[in-house]
Amino acid sequence: MNTSSKESVFTFFPKVFYINSIEKINFKTIYKEIKKEKFIKCEIDEKKSYSSKDFNILNKKYFKKIKQKINNEFYNFKNNYLKYENTSFKITTSWLTKSKKGESSRIHKHRNSMFSGILYLQVDDLSGDISFENHYNNSYYIIPTKYNLYNSEEYLIKPKNNMIIFFPSDIHHKILENKSNNTRYSIAFNLMPSTKIGKVDSTYEYI
Repeated sequence: MNTSSKESVFTFFPKVFYINSIEKINFKTIYKEIKKEKFIKCEIDEKKSYSSKDFNILNKKYFKKIKQKINNEFYNFKNNYLKYENTSFKITTSWLTKSKKGESSRIHKHRNSMFSGILYLQVDDLSGDISFENHYNNSYYIIPTKYNLYNSEEYLIKPKNNMIIFFPSDIHHKILENKSNNTRYSIAFNLMPSTKIGKVDSTYEYI
């Protein structure tokens, strides 16, 4: 980086997020199949949301086209922005999330994966934002006069139907309370490299 005596503020080693809207999904069509799925409470707490019992939900036949859309969008992200053009990735786990009125999720991160993602199927303005939290710089607690990208410990995103988000799996996040009368549905998933990565003594091949 070219630096000079002129004042400048920048970030090194940022965490990269990707957001886009994919081609419209006919939720009514897939909802007939979703209703057949078995759901489990994420925690004992009655106010916590549900996840599907199937953690390979995108392998279901009725999700085939949606899975392809997710893969296409991720490849756009990893090729055009991250420039991981010579590395293939695959979805390792995937599941439906369901939040009824008054429900939310605990703060958590995803292990044994490199990237995670969410595709929103049915949400509205009151369904509950997703909160991303910075747990990497928590040695000191200083309250700024105004929050921005340099000092914030939390960032909220309001989901929209057909919105897709990719983020590093080690980012802590949670679903905020659903205050809508409509049940909130989304698909969550994890991704890992599916080819040889690294070089020399730092080489590993994922199968």
